[in-house]
Amino acid sequence: MPSAAMYLFALASIAGALAVALARNTVLAAAALMGTVGASAVLFWLWQAPWLAAAQLFGFGALVGGVFHVAYWQSQAQVKAGPSDRRLYWASLVLLLCLILLVRVLAGSEWGALLLAQPLSFGLGHALGLGAALLSIGLYGAVIQRDGIRAWMSLEVALVAAVLNLVAFGHFLHPQAAGEGSLVLSVMGLGVAQALVGMVLLRALFVRRETVDLEAFDEVKG
Repeated sequence: MPSAAMYLFALASIAGALAVALARNTVLAAAALMGTVGASAVLFWLWQAPWLAAAQLFGFGALVGGVFHVAYWQSQAQVKAGPSDRRLYWASLVLLLCLILLVRVLAGSEWGALLLAQPLSFGLGHALGLGAALLSIGLYGAVIQRDGIRAWMSLEVALVAAVLNLVAFGHFLHPQAAGEGSLVLSVMGLGVAQALVGMVLLRALFVRRETVDLEAFDEVKG
């Protein structure tokens, strides 16, 4: 059991969630959300659910890419971002891919397997603790953020926590059914659907009022 790798990506997902909750720039928050989604996908892979990891990457990954597009468009419209934000986005993607490749290479070598299989066990309690941390951070960010897009991204962090808990229960309590996950996939599908609806509503609000400030929602009449 590659426990060290699990701790590494658990910390990475928490760091990304904190960045989303505390970000004051929408583009940076989108890049951080991509990191949280990617780190949780690696955890799925380490929990012997590779097809769920792929679904997480393709589903939420594509969604985060769309979020970044909307966020970049919004920031450019408000003259709050520049080309450096786009470079940061691609740099974050390259870093995430390098981390995934590093874990894969380490897991395939004898010394790497010895390094990753440390006695520090990562059990169901740790996984549920990670889920609770992500859920708390996501809800906290949704409450304190005044920007609608960043608040919505914080709610997506909370959704990632819910999916992560479902996968963890399946892996640690029913390891023989690690490859099965229709409930998890359903939750992920519903999450992507509701997220797309949220993006459409936020974009419509911005087009109409030129703002996504949550405090300005009551100005939209009929």
